[in-house]
Amino acid sequence: MWIDGEWLLRRGRWAWSVGRWVVVPPHVRYSPWTLARGADGARYFAPGAFWDADGKPVDPPPPLVAAKPATAPVVDSEGITETVGRTLRALPADAPSSAPVAVPSGGSAPVEPVR
Repeated sequence: MWIDGEWLLRRGRWAWSVGRWVVVPPHVRYSPWTLARGADGARYFAPGAFWDADGKPVDPPPPLVAAKPATAPVVDSEGITETVGRTLRALPADAPSSAPVAVPSGGSAPVEPVR
């Protein structure tokens, strides 16, 4: 399965996680990243994650091949260069995954408030 690259919020800065090919184990599903706005206007970010059949998070499978990103400044729609974090390389197979920040009631994806 191809997992698209995505922006991840790390220590208050956005960092690019490269796309990669993985072999997804049986009975594991992937939910892509999402950004949602709450009724109060707050934004909530949920990174892409892998889940077992019981809806519990599981460590991502190791990448078979990762994309090779080009290094370039990030420019927003108004032409302003944004301050972002470094590009995140694919994790080694033995690296622990990071724990989700929170799981909303009735939801299935970890979310992190965007400030």
